[in-house]
Amino acid sequence: MSRIKQITAREILNAKGMPSVETTVLLSDGKIGVASCPSGTSVGNYEASEIKDHNENHFLGQGVLKAISNVTDIIAPNLVGIDAIKQQIIDRIMIDLDGTQNKGRLGANAILSVSMAVAKAAAKSSTLPLFLYLREYVKKEDTPLKIPTPLFNILNGGMHAGGNMDFQEFIITPASSLSYPDALNMSNSIYASLRKVLETNNLSTLTGDEGGFGPKAASNKEALTFIKEAIAAKNLRLGFDVFMGLDVASSNFYRDKKYHIKDKSIAFSSTDLINYYDELSKEFQLIYLEDPMAEDDWGG
Repeated sequence: MSRIKQITAREILNAKGMPSVETTVLLSDGKIGVASCPSGTSVGNYEASEIKDHNENHFLGQGVLKAISNVTDIIAPNLVGIDAIKQQIIDRIMIDLDGTQNKGRLGANAILSVSMAVAKAAAKSSTLPLFLYLREYVKKEDTPLKIPTPLFNILNGGMHAGGNMDFQEFIITPASSLSYPDALNMSNSIYASLRKVLETNNLSTLTGDEGGFGPKAASNKEALTFIKEAIAAKNLRLGFDVFMGLDVASSNFYRDKKYHIKDKSIAFSSTDLINYYDELSKEFQLIYLEDPMAEDDWGG
């Protein structure tokens, strides 16, 4: 049994150069877990809330010193002494301390960084890799371990690339029959092939927030066509060797109960957009759609 001995937090910069909370959890057996909280660019109104300082003199208002004080002054005193393997109890204590639906009092960036750091420390204490440790909470009998099929975001649009395209992420996913190294190798070759396709079409190969290219395509369908061409150029079969997907983030182009995208001159109704997704799915072998309808479009 290894109990939580100390919890500290500090402000770091994430991959985008923006402040984030990093939490360190020290256990009674000396094991340490360190975790930082990710931060999204396109955030929905109903998602868990990050606490920001809004002090324009400190990282342009994006600082997280308040969230850090919530970790050290509120969360830590309530968790020190608890057995680190009691993950659900620890998470419930933090949720109850926050007392809101959206983590708006303590901040999702405070709560999540602590939760992850506890799990990492407990895994080390149990001498298990983190994925095996976490599996103990969710495993089903006779379910074999398997690495998930990866998704690769190779074209960035929406808020991830300055609004160059309406859809936010254009994704490829290799066939699930491939090993992870083979899937990674294939996706890397498609990414390199896509660069050549974009250059041939005199389009930018600068990258967006998540590392995908951010060209100013004439339409979302044209962007999908570029990826399809890149796949074909590597003698790969779309719909067999590799598939495509989209994180649409449709709330960003939903206005007056209509969807406004470059692909058509008139606005889409919910039904129109669903039918368009169906059309794109058939042409481009889409097997993944994220946030296809706006968060307030309950009818859609």
